[in-house]
Amino acid sequence: MTDFFEKIAGCKVFVVGDVMIDAYLTGEVHRVSPEAPVPVLEVQKRDYRLGGAANVVLNLKAMNVKPVLFSVIGDDEKGDLFLTLMQQEGFEVKGIVREKKRQTTIKYRMIGNGMQMLRVDEEDTRQIQAGTASRLLNNIKKELSAEKCNILIFEDYDKGVLYKEMIKNILHESKSHGVMTAVDPKKRNFNHYRGVTLFKPNLKEMREGTGVPLDIRDQTGLQTCMATFAKQHDIDYVMLTLSENGIAVYDRLAGAFVHQPAYKRAIRDVSGAGDTVIAITSLCLYQQMMLKEILRYANIAGGLACEQVGAVSVSAQQIAKELSIRKL
Repeated sequence: MTDFFEKIAGCKVFVVGDVMIDAYLTGEVHRVSPEAPVPVLEVQKRDYRLGGAANVVLNLKAMNVKPVLFSVIGDDEKGDLFLTLMQQEGFEVKGIVREKKRQTTIKYRMIGNGMQMLRVDEEDTRQIQAGTASRLLNNIKKELSAEKCNILIFEDYDKGVLYKEMIKNILHESKSHGVMTAVDPKKRNFNHYRGVTLFKPNLKEMREGTGVPLDIRDQTGLQTCMATFAKQHDIDYVMLTLSENGIAVYDRLAGAFVHQPAYKRAIRDVSGAGDTVIAITSLCLYQQMMLKEILRYANIAGGLACEQVGAVSVSAQQIAKELSIRKL
């Protein structure tokens, strides 16, 4: 185990955002349906996993830190299942608020002969009700006052838990307690995270959020866009994940831009890799690591996640082993 993981052990991280259940129906396909020209999946296995912000919490736990999740689920059967999955992982559910007449998000992935054939989503993306928002914010305030929190991560999936006023209020509370903040954004609230420490979109999200037609081959253009956004929104670090092209980061305080290509991988599934990257990057920044080292850790952690099917957690042991192999 590296010194880094020994230093972050026990670090307290709050995660606020949209949660979901990732469901996998896995089996074999041997025939085409007589009802329509579609394959028939003979389901052999059903697997239900914590997803969205809950997957960030899983990754943080696997990295030996202490995460607490704050989110909203429906008062429905899928909400019951979500709480059961949380408790099976040993997580407290004190930060979870249930809202009546709200549907808990679940994403079904149909996998036949080792390939994803179809995804079916059941979700409610309406903004949470005022009473629900008040209960959620009070939970966060209570926990920030009750114990030392080192990092607060916003995990935004545009499902209604986070919106302009909620984000503003949480940031105010976090800053009043001296808590470092990080965000994995989506389009709806892209410009509402003023003053966060770390802002981590992917290339598609950065294009949509800024309206700039970024080209991965234009490093100068990437740097200019990231620097402008950081200055406009008073953000310390803007990190841009670039899939197979690696990761770039801009440090506003130092005026530094660093890009690191991705390591060669046998990519199986990119879903959930962003959850792993925001978790490890936030911890690295908290430990004030150098930018190049941060990118190495983030590239390795994200790559390990992409080698597995579905949203998965990457452990401190896995990352440390690969760091040793690559002699980083």
